[in-house]
Amino acid sequence: MAWANGEKLQGGKYVIEKVLGEGGFGITYRALHVALNQPVVIKTPNDKLQNHREYPKFVQRFLKEGQILAQLGQARHPHIVRVSDLFQENELPCLAMDYIAGENLFKLVERQGKLPETEAVEYITQIGNALILVHNLGIVHRDAHPGNIMLPKAGEAVLIDFGIAGEILPSTLTNTHHANRAFAPYEQMSGSRKPTVDIYTLGASLYYAVTGESPAFALDRKFNKAKLIPPKEHNSRLSNEVNRAILKAMELEAKRRPKTMKAWLDTLQISTPPVLPPAPPLKLAVGRVLAGVAVVGILGLVIFPPISQIPVPQPTNTTATNAPTPQGSQSSSPQPVVPPSPSPSYPIPVASLIVISPQFDDALPFADGLAAVKVGSKWGFIDKSGQQVISPQFEDAWYFADGLAPVKVGSKWGFIDKSGKQVISPQFEDARGFDDGLAAVEINGKWGYIRNPLK
Repeated sequence: MAWANGEKLQGGKYVIEKVLGEGGFGITYRALHVALNQPVVIKTPNDKLQNHREYPKFVQRFLKEGQILAQLGQARHPHIVRVSDLFQENELPCLAMDYIAGENLFKLVERQGKLPETEAVEYITQIGNALILVHNLGIVHRDAHPGNIMLPKAGEAVLIDFGIAGEILPSTLTNTHHANRAFAPYEQMSGSRKPTVDIYTLGASLYYAVTGESPAFALDRKFNKAKLIPPKEHNSRLSNEVNRAILKAMELEAKRRPKTMKAWLDTLQISTPPVLPPAPPLKLAVGRVLAGVAVVGILGLVIFPPISQIPVPQPTNTTATNAPTPQGSQSSSPQPVVPPSPSPSYPIPVASLIVISPQFDDALPFADGLAAVKVGSKWGFIDKSGQQVISPQFEDAWYFADGLAPVKVGSKWGFIDKSGKQVISPQFEDARGFDDGLAAVEINGKWGYIRNPLK
């Protein structure tokens, strides 16, 4: 149940001002810290997440992550949002963090157009140096896209919304494969948590900042032979060094990208400041206290002391769902970035490029001649003429490959052929499309591979 504007928390310490966003993991509020007369952001889990049947597993899986995040909090990096308090209100654990005023990088470019190279590189370098520290502690952000890069003032960037939820939640509860696809490498869709994911995402963010254009989807490049237009073709004033650095970060295959964030920043010919060593590990209490910490991790946040140790009530069984949240200053989960309007340097009218008119609530790239589209709350498939081939009936869907596509029916995933016939019955917790004759599937919390029965 969302708190109303003006509602007081912690005996009047905080006063709710408004809801900033709501997603599959939690609700984000702007609130006033009364004693300090300062705005803060408060995040708390939504009802469905705190009652999820696998909640106890989340607690155990977050134990290691919580210890690492506590170390990260000691560094107080100037380009990572600072978390100040963890408390319990009406049996809900809540996290308070700094409210970052200003706009995010996406909004700035949308409003102003492409940025000067030096300004864009400075923002990205600041975030990259923050990620060096994060990677040294064994964490991958996974969502360092323009919507999560806040610009509180000119020349300063701050990274928000750590994707720790993606580290501890089953991928059926995350929104990775539908959100911010223009900034995500294709291997992230299969759950990769390597630093090269952040290198690609940050390189794509720099692409957007210096061109004002969103790059081609990695999935489209992988499966539909789409080409990544070099950023210099969008911005002729871009230096060759930055152009090459962006293309290197956005190599389709992770093995061709720089292995570390520092190595990539070096290709930008920017000297990186020394990274502060992590503070000694903090001892975290176990048991019921960690339940509160786990929820913090599920909300995708970084922990900084002081932190209250609180109990969290035992969960009941429900199923978590994903709900979109608006782009804004800070939100509880990342949202798809809408590409900006075409550059004035391209006089081709947009209307003349449209093959299938805008009518869907979400869509995936074409593969094997069909594309998954969302109509209302259900997914179906269309061909390239826009004709409905398989009617909207699935809770979720993936792309066709090798003649089959994973689809979600109820709470389980199975596979259908292009006629819509069920080839492999729904029985998996999660599934990915076929590639090289095999498809990844999740059974009882573990991933394996199945062969294509049609081959």
